[in-house]
Amino acid sequence: MGGGQQMETTWEGTGIFEWPLPGDFSITSPFGYRTDPITGEVSFHDGVDIAAPEGTAILAAADGVVVTTNRTDSWGGSYGYYVKIRHDETYETLYAHCSEVLVKAGQEVEQGDVIALVGSTGNSTGNHLHFEVREGGSKVDAMGFFQKKSLTKDASCFKV
Repeated sequence: MGGGQQMETTWEGTGIFEWPLPGDFSITSPFGYRTDPITGEVSFHDGVDIAAPEGTAILAAADGVVVTTNRTDSWGGSYGYYVKIRHDETYETLYAHCSEVLVKAGQEVEQGDVIALVGSTGNSTGNHLHFEVREGGSKVDAMGFFQKKSLTKDASCFKV
């Protein structure tokens, strides 16, 4: 999991994607340079790591087609078990370190479908979702597609 940073994760999508986990969990490593928790070296982190209990449902962030999965090699080139989804000609998302992959390449998915379960396979120090967004083939900061949820109170619960 990441370089020790933690942020509140009460997030909602800004139009393209919805949050890929069913609830609020800690971001343990954001996109960008960090001290790698395995090697101890400073390196660029291509996604956002979100800590969650093993077996937590991972949700498709948007409608799309599963491009590729790794369901058999728990190392998976450091990603472990993973799912990659193409959403349109511009966007792809990747969901890594899964304990189990529930979809197959070529399968159509809808936003919110359960596609995998959180785990700690591959190059990982604990249960989490490594979530990447690729725009036009380039990895971009996934958090740019989310905003903090506004917490509003129902005015009817207050007595005047």
